[in-house]
Amino acid sequence: MKIMDDQGKVLFDSAGFFKDRHRTMKATVEAAVQEGVALKGADLKGADLSGANLEGAKLPGADLKGANLSGANLEGAKLPGANLEGGDLSGARLVRARMPDSNLKGADLEGAKLGRVDLRRAGLEGADMQKADLYEAELSGANLKDANLEGAQAPAANLNGADLADADLRDANLRWADLSGAQAGGALMRGADLTDADLTGFDLKAASRGAKVLPGPPGPDRELSAAETDHPARPATLDETNEALEKAREALDKAVKESTLLKEAIDNYKQADMEMDQGKELEAS
Repeated sequence: MKIMDDQGKVLFDSAGFFKDRHRTMKATVEAAVQEGVALKGADLKGADLSGANLEGAKLPGADLKGANLSGANLEGAKLPGANLEGGDLSGARLVRARMPDSNLKGADLEGAKLGRVDLRRAGLEGADMQKADLYEAELSGANLKDANLEGAQAPAANLNGADLADADLRDANLRWADLSGAQAGGALMRGADLTDADLTGFDLKAASRGAKVLPGPPGPDRELSAAETDHPARPATLDETNEALEKAREALDKAVKESTLLKEAIDNYKQADMEMDQGKELEAS
């Protein structure tokens, strides 16, 4: 197993050639990352990088198949096209990591921090993402067939055009998520929170397998999820704010108009009632 920089210089060779014989593979990779070395296409298959600090790592096209990255810090890392098939990333921190077109088939991402991660068109078939934090994650066009997202926190995530066939989304938090055009045949969605989600072209009937979809708002006594605590609700854009204000003005104008019409109707009724009483008095006299 060799680790080379983007210039082809060998940094680590498990066959016996070491840049520094006193360094472990994990320490070598960490040092390379800290020095800003781009490990393009690095061969790290099966490597034990558990708990490693790889923040901002440059690993485009790296082969990390079966690697142990549990608890590792990969915040802001660049792994486009990387192979992480069958890897262990449970509890790893991948906030704002760039991983488009990466292969994470069958990977363990349980409890991973994936807020605002870029996983466009990523292969996540059969991945275990239970209770993962996917706040505002970019998953458009991703393959999530048979993925386990039970209890995942994915508010405001972009799943536009994603393949969620047979995925487990029970009790997932998908508030404000974009599910437009997503495929969901056979997906389990019992208890999923779809409040204010974009469901354009999303077939909820197909996503049933006998389960009852519960898109209603959460109860007032519900505790905030970890994702909602760590990431407050997305602030409205200026256009959204202006649109909301315009709707509020229209509603107010309508209420004022209806109030005025109601007042006129009441006054007319009182006038008619008074005239009727006067007419009765004249007849009696």
